[in-house]
Amino acid sequence: MNLSSLLFILTSVFISAGAQILLKIGMNKVRADQLAEAGGAGAGLLPILMSPHVIGGLFAYGIGALVWLKALERVDVSQAYPFVALGFIATMALGIFVLHEPVHTTRLIGGALILAGVVLVGLR
Repeated sequence: MNLSSLLFILTSVFISAGAQILLKIGMNKVRADQLAEAGGAGAGLLPILMSPHVIGGLFAYGIGALVWLKALERVDVSQAYPFVALGFIATMALGIFVLHEPVHTTRLIGGALILAGVVLVGLR
């Protein structure tokens, strides 16, 4: 795998991780009372879908998917897909640093194991 292919893969993974954070922020801002006031289950989707952060998160997912398609054009899926696991680590790190979520030792150990697995798969 060459450097530009790796950059497409990592860009897609990190855009998707950022999308998760935007979605979480959007859902945190949509209050339960807003959903209740909207009436029925289907109507409760409107405040969610109107959230700028949710819209941004969905847009970011779309961009990430387009970048991923470019990566798949260049690399075998069996070589590229293990890198998607880095999204777990990136999302966890963003959750800790952006959303101030608690740090748990077990999560850090799990992240280290994921990273080790990606490195091993990347070695072929």
